Amino acid sequence: MTTHFVIIGNGAAGYRAAKALHRADADAQISVFSDERYPFYLRRQLGDYLSGALSLEEVIFQSRNAYRRERIDLFLMTRITGLDPAEHRVTFASGPPVHYDRLLLATGTRAVPPPIPGRDLPGVATFDTLTEASALRSSLRAVEQAVILREGIIGLSLAECLVARGVGVTHLMAGDRFWPEMLDETASRRVETLLEDQGVRLLRAAAPRRIIATAGRCGSVEIADGRTLPADLVACGCRREGAVDLAEAAGLDVGLGVRIDDTYRTSRPDIWAAGDAAEPTSGPLSGEAAVFCWQRAGSRANGPPRRCSAGPPSPPARPSGSGPASSDTTWRSSARATSPPAARSRPRADTNRPTSTAGSSTGPAGSSGQSSSARARPSPN
Repeated sequence: MTTHFVIIGNGAAGYRAAKALHRADADAQISVFSDERYPFYLRRQLGDYLSGALSLEEVIFQSRNAYRRERIDLFLMTRITGLDPAEHRVTFASGPPVHYDRLLLATGTRAVPPPIPGRDLPGVATFDTLTEASALRSSLRAVEQAVILREGIIGLSLAECLVARGVGVTHLMAGDRFWPEMLDETASRRVETLLEDQGVRLLRAAAPRRIIATAGRCGSVEIADGRTLPADLVACGCRREGAVDLAEAAGLDVGLGVRIDDTYRTSRPDIWAAGDAAEPTSGPLSGEAAVFCWQRAGSRANGPPRRCSAGPPSPPARPSGSGPASSDTTWRSSARATSPPAARSRPRADTNRPTSTAGSSTGPAGSSGQSSSARARPSPN
């Protein structure tokens, strides 16, 4: 019987897991679900896209046709509303549920705007997705002044890109130096110098109090000392938190992220987690050290497929002890036991466009003995 692997999330961890699974087991059915509009892209390139250095086509790492060639079913603009671990089911905002044999949560992180009045106004951006970056890029001609709230890699990228587009930028720092949570004093001062040399105005120890509307959208930012800064655009260089709502609602053990053991297994059977959505419960990146970071995202992107099937690509270099042991065969043995050696003859999903064929018995659920409605392809939003 063909094993159906469902991956929720199409970021670095989800995309690499799908590719590794296909290479390891050509007979597996692999379904990737994402609520985004675009296939896999590198979030670190959003700044270059916003500045105009890269086009939309250059930012998107793989086209939908690339997924088809890899025999991976990709479902975009598909909002998942729930998980049922007992029944091995995923439910959607529209369309029938889908059955899985093995589930990987690769939902990543999400931006958390500062809790101040006005954060929901038009013109306030978190720069979290390519869709949001596209909308922001198209509106930059009307932006003369921007205020960036909080430090971080997103805020740093935004400041550089906006200045490159001729926008006046004021960057609010929480303390007396830039991003002390990640940078030592020498590095902070160097970054500050680089930003100021580019024309970014840095305000130290400047906490935002509220965002003030003008004509129905953001117009200025009031800071704690009472000053008001003009702002056609307010960009949040936000802190981030694990996107764990689905896991938490399904009863999985959740902390800063979805808690996993050294084999990436969560607290529920047949569910694994990877990337920034996962929180290791042991090792140097566990506990308070499990703040979402490049180390963990990179070192844990290839792990789950190695538990899922044989023959994944080599993992990236990682600091000593930062990743789990590579000898575990939890998913590998299951895939070998359930995947037939013959190639599948079932039709593949048309992942060249996010349209639905609700009710089809050849949707992304595999041969699991479910009814046709349980196997039907969900309708994207």
